[in-house]
Amino acid sequence: MSRHTEVLNRIIDYQHLTTRPLFYRLLPLLIFGFICAFAFYHSLHLFQYKDFYSWTFLFLYLGLGFIIVNSSRLRRYLDRIDSRLVMALILLLAAGIRIHFINNLPTQPIYDYATYHLTAAHVSQGNWEALTLLEGKPWGYSMLLGLVYKLLGVKLILAQYLNVILSLITIILIYLLVKRLVGQSYGLMAAFLYTLLPSQIFMNNVVNSEILFITLVISGIYFSIRFMQDYSWRNLVFTGVFLGLSQVVRPVGMIYLLVFIVFLCLQLLPWHLKRVVKYGFVILLSFYLMLVPFLALKSAVYKEVILWEKGTFGMVFVMGTNVNSGGFWNREDYDYLKSLLIKYDNNAERVNREAFKLALWRLSRSDDFKFMVPSKICNMWSIDTFGFEWANTDDTGEDIIKNEKSLRTYRGISQIFYALLLLLIVSHLASFPMERDAGYRYVMLIFLAFFLLHIFIEIQGRYHMPLTPFFLVILAYGWSYKDRCSSERDLL
Repeated sequence: MSRHTEVLNRIIDYQHLTTRPLFYRLLPLLIFGFICAFAFYHSLHLFQYKDFYSWTFLFLYLGLGFIIVNSSRLRRYLDRIDSRLVMALILLLAAGIRIHFINNLPTQPIYDYATYHLTAAHVSQGNWEALTLLEGKPWGYSMLLGLVYKLLGVKLILAQYLNVILSLITIILIYLLVKRLVGQSYGLMAAFLYTLLPSQIFMNNVVNSEILFITLVISGIYFSIRFMQDYSWRNLVFTGVFLGLSQVVRPVGMIYLLVFIVFLCLQLLPWHLKRVVKYGFVILLSFYLMLVPFLALKSAVYKEVILWEKGTFGMVFVMGTNVNSGGFWNREDYDYLKSLLIKYDNNAERVNREAFKLALWRLSRSDDFKFMVPSKICNMWSIDTFGFEWANTDDTGEDIIKNEKSLRTYRGISQIFYALLLLLIVSHLASFPMERDAGYRYVMLIFLAFFLLHIFIEIQGRYHMPLTPFFLVILAYGWSYKDRCSSERDLL
């Protein structure tokens, strides 16, 4: 165990020991087991019987790779070598793969992604009113992309290379985060797996806010871990700053902040109430200060005082509670919300409030919603081909690659890679009491919070994209406990 992990484990733990396995191991084991089973089912579903041998060999090749990655000998070897050299090779590999697909798949932005691109192009010309095209979505990503366009020109390739740069930063942050929690070799392995995760590779082709959001969230979580290890005010402020910026990019950044505050309260209350109040005030203040410039701009554009960025939660809540649509995006709700935007003079905040009321009304009168929940969980968490699907899209919404064998190969690699990752997580959850570690409990609490949230809101497979880095942290804890148990047996 690393020195940082030992410090983290000495944080006062008010949670009762007997509740930990139920909440942090048995419940996650049930959830991950469920989505792992459906992930493998979907892997089989991608291939027909005529492709049985090609699917079998594809599975065997990827399975062999995961067996090598899961080797304790490999991790012991990585502990003995210079991590800077390995990280340099990982970053070179990550950049090379991503640039290769950017140059070989002429992806074009459509739907929300086209709106991001168009808005950024207008912002680069100083047209701030164009931000209203986002219809309630946070403005952070389009403003950053608009700045890039202003400096270098309005070119789609610039948005894609921005994604590559952000992805490389995220890989470094994942390494630093896992290294701090469990050790160097586990950080290198987590960074390597993230480098090769197909959905994360292909999404670099797409003009999307998720990649920037992941970079900011991982930054915030990294500094929150550092804070809980040393109680440095600087780390607490950085936590609030990065999570605040993530809220400006996507409207769920606040959830990460709330999870952190809840976990901090569980660790310190009831004996350190004053400290909790001081910590809470500082992080909320630093979080809100990051919103102020964007709220000021929004107030100027809409010509009314806006003190809080509510995002589109009410709107996705409406779509997520529509039993006729299965909880997906649906045209009926979208057209209704558009009519409200017209009715209320494009006031997204007011539309969001109306949508929230409608969603609650639906839930109170729906007996069928509970029957929809299992399918929502399956479609949200067990399918990981979204990255390729979006990258393989031209400006008319048609596939760029049309060959059926190539399509099944790309989809198969994406899905089987993800399914094997889930299988590794399930095997370690079943074998090791990781809930004894405070860092593991913190990361698992983040996953459980979003799992519960996505039962109620609109679901798309790409919405689980920001959670995959935390899957790698959970897996790293499993490796750590496995290696520790092996070392203890060798000493006997």
